[in-house]
Amino acid sequence: MINELNVNIFNYIFSINEDIVANIKEDKLEYRQELNNKISSICEIQDFWNEYKYYFNDGCVFLIPGTSGVKYGNFPRMRIDTKKEFLDYKSKKIEEIIYNNSDLIWKELEKVFINIENLGKKAILDHCERLGIIKYNGKVFIAADNNPAYDIIYDNIEPVIYNSNNEEISPNVIQNIFNGDNYGTINQVNNFQNNDEKLFEIILEKLDAMQLESNISVEKIEAIKEFCNKKEKTNVIKILKEIAMGTGTNIIANGILGMFGLM
Repeated sequence: MINELNVNIFNYIFSINEDIVANIKEDKLEYRQELNNKISSICEIQDFWNEYKYYFNDGCVFLIPGTSGVKYGNFPRMRIDTKKEFLDYKSKKIEEIIYNNSDLIWKELEKVFINIENLGKKAILDHCERLGIIKYNGKVFIAADNNPAYDIIYDNIEPVIYNSNNEEISPNVIQNIFNGDNYGTINQVNNFQNNDEKLFEIILEKLDAMQLESNISVEKIEAIKEFCNKKEKTNVIKILKEIAMGTGTNIIANGILGMFGLM
């Protein structure tokens, strides 16, 4: 149902729904007009509702026979199953951000939240928290008047990351492994790309941390040490990639590969 073409329409419907149900907004004509504008930017309004009408409560949308128009009984309200599918879709996108970056990247998160205001964001984040994709550290949502999410403290939201043994890893620990030595963030491609000596140095320095993160064989650890000492870059990269993906995702190995542009 929800795809990359129509997702921003569903974002808008979901967000307005959440605000109306919470009495933050009233069901005004302007919201229905804006919805039509968003639909017409990708397809005919009636074509959209011919396909998606039954994902919403009865009495929300009426197709006008013999015309290309629609009439709204009220602003469209998602059915329970539709809302669950929407929240699952959004949580999957946030999970992908964490998997690809070993952290919550806020510029990427903004793309997930296009056309969604704070109460809708709260519903999505709460869903992710229930699924164990993220966790809250302290107060995340600031209430004001009748809005329980007038503001969001994103610094108090932490991604949940697991190693290959299904053990949770703190992303702060992973970031500090690199930042503490001024190597840049784990997802940064920087000026190390052409510095083989720095590559060997960092790998050797972080081998113990990599081994702690994943169940890497002693033979593989010894092999990468030998190739680093012999400055055999091709073999070093080959084993590093095996460590990154072959034993389950190894965040530190992935970080080194990304840092040197070797992904």
